[in-house]
Amino acid sequence: MRIYRSHIYKKERRSSKAGLLIFLLFFLIFPYLLSTFAKNEKEVLKKEESYGKIWIEEKYFWGTRQTEMEEYLTGMVAGTIPASFEKEALKAQAVILRSYCVFLAENKDGRKVVEGEKIRDYYFSKKDWMHGTKKEEEKYYERVEQAVKETEGKILLYQNEVIAPPFFYSGNGRTREISDYPGVGGQYAYLQSVVCEQDMEAEYYSNYKEIDGKRFEEKIKKYFGKKDLSPGKIILYRDRSDYVKVVEIDNRQMGGEEFRDLFSLESSCFGIEKVNEKILFQTKGRGHGFGFSQFQANELAKQGMTAEEILQYFFKEIFLEKI
Repeated sequence: MRIYRSHIYKKERRSSKAGLLIFLLFFLIFPYLLSTFAKNEKEVLKKEESYGKIWIEEKYFWGTRQTEMEEYLTGMVAGTIPASFEKEALKAQAVILRSYCVFLAENKDGRKVVEGEKIRDYYFSKKDWMHGTKKEEEKYYERVEQAVKETEGKILLYQNEVIAPPFFYSGNGRTREISDYPGVGGQYAYLQSVVCEQDMEAEYYSNYKEIDGKRFEEKIKKYFGKKDLSPGKIILYRDRSDYVKVVEIDNRQMGGEEFRDLFSLESSCFGIEKVNEKILFQTKGRGHGFGFSQFQANELAKQGMTAEEILQYFFKEIFLEKI
């Protein structure tokens, strides 16, 4: 019996040592297991949270940064329309910009990512509303932020396809008719001319720009690549809304938008006059004149129209959908 008891005792002692070892081992690795589980859980949550979202990716010298679209939109809206405008006009602008981001979105590894470079040319980076005291700036920022939040997920569709609706600050009293530009394609058929009488009250309605005659000739020659070009007679072909479609110089033609960019004109509705050795441009409005006039939209908002009603005024046969 003593041998038996001794055997049992030794066995129990070995068991207790083994149990202690297991306990210590578990105690040491438990935090690691817990952190791993938490990490995996966070990764799952992150994956679930990012599902269906669109990210704006911007490249810097130190790497890339991705910003969720709804967060990015606040800066986009702030950079494209005065924040002092009526909230419904700001909301309409937010829907337009969100639609453009969705239009550009590319599916990469299950996540939709848009390159920041693709949207920079679409809006002005200058934030005209950033002025005054810090308190005023914060107030403006809050207005923009609210406009984005109140339209969260809303985009514009035409014939069940998301669109990239164009916008501009103010026009000459009427937006442009897309049917005047048959080469553009039917995907922009929602761009039909509408009356914008209040645009004629905007601060940028009438502008003048003067350029030296020799510099004008140099730019024209460089564009066409013709040193022997003598830009004497200039013919402007206009669309039904009085915007310039084509500029003809010495029997050579260039698009009205290209001409506008070449001389950095405020508007695509312009006239040209030669005064002595100078070339004088007169423009009406600010922008290309297609689609959404921000100034007119603000006046419509003052009259009580909602963001959706304003968008349907400018874009025909479109409807809003929440993604």
